[in-house]
Amino acid sequence: MVRRVSTRIIVSIAAAILLPAIGAFAQQGAREAYERARLLDESNQNLAEAIRLYNQVITQAKDQRALAARSQYRIGLLYNRLGRKAEAQRAFRTLVSQYPDQTDVARRAQALLASAGANGRQEENALIKQTGPSADGWYQATFTSLTEQYLGRPVIDSARHRLYVIAHNYYEPRNGAERRRVERQGLHHVYEPSALIVIDTDTNSIIRTIRFSAYIDEIAFNPASNKLYAAAQIDGHIKVIDADTFIQTKIPVPGQPTNVAVNAATNKIYVASQGFAGNDKLFVIDGANGAIVGPYDLGGVAGRLVVNPATNRIYAVAPPKTRVFNGSDNSVVVDLPAIGVIGADATHNLIYAAPIDTGSNIQSLDGNTHSLVATFELSRLASIGILPDTNHLFAALPDKNQIALIDTSNHTETGRLLVAGAPNFLAVDQSRGHAYVCHAGSPTMIGVLAGRSLQGEIPVELSDQFDLATLDSAWTVASGQGSYSLAEKSGHLRFRLVKPSGSKPRLLMSRKFRGDQWTLEVKVSYSTGASGGGRSAVFGVTFGAVPMAGSFGKLNGRIPINAVYIFRTRDDWNGCCPGEILSYFVENGRIVSFNALAPNPADAYVWRVRRNGRTITIERSNDGIDFMPFGSHAFGMQIDGVIQFFGISYDSFADNDAYADFDYVRLSQTPPRQPSVANTKQKR
Repeated sequence: MVRRVSTRIIVSIAAAILLPAIGAFAQQGAREAYERARLLDESNQNLAEAIRLYNQVITQAKDQRALAARSQYRIGLLYNRLGRKAEAQRAFRTLVSQYPDQTDVARRAQALLASAGANGRQEENALIKQTGPSADGWYQATFTSLTEQYLGRPVIDSARHRLYVIAHNYYEPRNGAERRRVERQGLHHVYEPSALIVIDTDTNSIIRTIRFSAYIDEIAFNPASNKLYAAAQIDGHIKVIDADTFIQTKIPVPGQPTNVAVNAATNKIYVASQGFAGNDKLFVIDGANGAIVGPYDLGGVAGRLVVNPATNRIYAVAPPKTRVFNGSDNSVVVDLPAIGVIGADATHNLIYAAPIDTGSNIQSLDGNTHSLVATFELSRLASIGILPDTNHLFAALPDKNQIALIDTSNHTETGRLLVAGAPNFLAVDQSRGHAYVCHAGSPTMIGVLAGRSLQGEIPVELSDQFDLATLDSAWTVASGQGSYSLAEKSGHLRFRLVKPSGSKPRLLMSRKFRGDQWTLEVKVSYSTGASGGGRSAVFGVTFGAVPMAGSFGKLNGRIPINAVYIFRTRDDWNGCCPGEILSYFVENGRIVSFNALAPNPADAYVWRVRRNGRTITIERSNDGIDFMPFGSHAFGMQIDGVIQFFGISYDSFADNDAYADFDYVRLSQTPPRQPSVANTKQKR
């Protein structure tokens, strides 16, 4: 007897098998979408697509409330970043109402909702304003001072996603009354009351400004107690500020407390105080009860303090040396002659120092023995920031307006970023991988550098034949008008020029590389179209800053562009201007050399751009065999060691019938790169 199985039973069994699998696939898809969105989010690229992916996560992650809530929070942050404040507020309100069980992100969203109104009320009294991403492409956000006050060394509160920075100012007396007042105080300068500025590192928005009645020079944050410690140098105390309530208390300190550092592992606060006739003192505050012990002799004028939690050692700079203390009993371990310690990597137990007399390089020292590990020769060094998890060190070089990038795993300098004027202070948020760079000048400013987007070895060579179905992932494509294709002409990259709509940017493709001795070879042909109007295709190299779409030669915000680029302009621009091949050398935002020639009949070229130190030369060829010079220029020291970018873009005011076909792009070191040999001295 054959027994018949009900179709309903079969369907039920199948459903019982498939539903868990479908749920698992949905969870996996939500997680993958979140990671794709996060990469776009953190690299500040294609934010509209990141928002779409976060919304996809919310739809798919019905039973993953933590993931959905984080996605909703990131949507609000991205709308804030895009300046779409109303949509950001709606996103945060949705999070607070629909995910109250996700207390961490709900609390942060509620705080942002509350601060939005407060920011509007405080605008008229603002000391600093958020000025958006920098035009050079390095800074995700910038903050510019609205007063004559300077911005001090910033500190990070990773748990609350905040950056704290002091705005302060002092100056020489400007009249007789001020001179007599400071002389009665035994001072040489007028010290103005300072202010604490609190910045949300998720939204890059200003949360709060707290004005003090005293002059504050340095601050430190103690995550063990959620308190800020501020050195009130002239008033002789340490100001203790609760990071939750911003309630202030005082701890009197003898002398003039100038520098402060925290060891969160032991809940101890270290204060270097001046005013002791050249033998300045170290004091130690117990973070639990505010009790102070000391003094401990520094044997010199008090300077910077650095704590290494890995060894519980305190490094007190007191020229001509750094005195090292044991945090367990405050005894002196050793004096390190002729160097000033400027930072510590507790993860790898490394100490970083610079010569006191010149400050012109960084020494990496073993945290236990203080033996030399490596030396990096730089120009004058202002400060450093360390990202231990990616083995990166950032060094501010104010004389060159550069940030040097160093890979601490192999003691190699990987390149320079050309940034706004005189970078002097650095702080790194290790949880986010962002670096905050304070710049001197008028006005002073802070730039937010997405440090983790720079991780990994920046290549010294590149080669692309455009013979694959998809674009090599090493290219960065900045969204804008225009398109590219690898399919229209086999083995070529077809870069299409379109008529821009309004102020929308042109498409920009770029690849970064490093090296001071190289040869770039590009084979390209052009079709300039038949319709009227002006258009031109452009490619070239920028030094130290990301290229701008359309034209590489414009002033790039606060940072003048240094570049070499080659244009092919269209034939006949509405009865004007013959088609030309043009080369430009741009130094500090100004065209310093210009060359032009008529196109050849085939409208196809092989270009060679060579770098020999600071000198850049261009050669052209119609057949790839015979090359002729097409311009040369010697740049200044601002291009020394910088990261460079090969970029492709265009200008256009015409219809959509023009393109450039790139056969290949190749860059090689000249002379050819030799295998690396271990060397502790990396010179720039």
